[in-house]
Amino acid sequence: MKLLYIVDNYYPHIGGAELLFQQLAEGMAAQNHTVTVLAPKNFPDYLDNESHNGVRIVRQRVPPFAQRYFFTFWAIVKAITLARKHDLIHTATYNSIVPSWIAGKVTGTKTVLTVYEVWDQKWYSLSGQSRLKATILRLIERILLSFHFDQVICISDSTLRDYQQLFPTSRAKRIYPGVDYASMDNVTLTKEQKAAFRRSKGWSAEDYVVLGFGRPGISKGFDYLVDAVPGVLDTLPRASFRFIWPSAPNFISLRDSLVQRLHSFNRPDAIEVLDKQTRADLFAYLQSVDCVVIPSLAEGFGYAAIEACRLAKSVVATKAGSIPEVVSGNVYLVTPANSSALAQGIIDSRNQTTSQQAAHLFTNEATLALHVQVYETLLGKRRESDTAIG
Repeated sequence: MKLLYIVDNYYPHIGGAELLFQQLAEGMAAQNHTVTVLAPKNFPDYLDNESHNGVRIVRQRVPPFAQRYFFTFWAIVKAITLARKHDLIHTATYNSIVPSWIAGKVTGTKTVLTVYEVWDQKWYSLSGQSRLKATILRLIERILLSFHFDQVICISDSTLRDYQQLFPTSRAKRIYPGVDYASMDNVTLTKEQKAAFRRSKGWSAEDYVVLGFGRPGISKGFDYLVDAVPGVLDTLPRASFRFIWPSAPNFISLRDSLVQRLHSFNRPDAIEVLDKQTRADLFAYLQSVDCVVIPSLAEGFGYAAIEACRLAKSVVATKAGSIPEVVSGNVYLVTPANSSALAQGIIDSRNQTTSQQAAHLFTNEATLALHVQVYETLLGKRRESDTAIG
């Protein structure tokens, strides 16, 4: 098969969405399929054309501001040109939908859309925008999702339910992304290494260290976790908090607001805010602290929750979006957007009253096989009865 992926970001840009399509593209290339990725040229030092792990990457030049929005229209010609040389186009929400759909229609190429999340009414409560702007964003999302694709793939049952509420007759199915468990297992610390890491940070064996990490977007719920801090510190005298928040331009305003609120508690010995860490350092923190908190208000899949469950002693997570689908192990699930519930979850985790959730595995092999099934069905390479899509 000759596969064209059109996405908003791609390697070396790192994120959950980028990881999904990088694993998918490289997995298809490893099976000797011809794979091309069309993405915006986010930084001047990115090459216009290059090959990485068997995947040809073509980058559309865009202005240094509002890059993904310019990509929506500037990539149309290149998308059509590339589509003529490929059997199938696979894209994802949101900004790549227009060039992918137009290229599919112009060339008659089969198209697949991956939907990460459907916000709809959530634009009003989670976007941090005025009601007018939230209404505009909701309308734009609805318009983009109404573009017809030959197959729609949602990355969780939660996303699939939200999508089918808007488009109940659409041809849609759920395929979970794959998770790179090997990258976590390769940096697993021994008991002695965890103790050494704690000593290096000045934590004693009696200290109860709580970690919140990730991008400080409004839907990640960190404001509720911050509000939970005083109650936990008052109840657990040996508790302390560490927050790992990247200071990227997109999040700096909210990050600064959260930091100011933490400073207002006047507990400098019990609260520390760190900038973005390397993967190895992040994984060391996850394994060495006593409790990891995932306070999300919405999640399309939940890589952070899966990483925390794989590595941490105990996890407190909300029941938002897909989180209940993907968590496993020693987890305490609480009501989202509720600081008191988060505080009580952390306190209960200290008292070892967390519940044991059944294990879930999301392998790259399974993800790849299910996508191959979709592609082959669309391209008529299997009998429809053998590869029926729900």
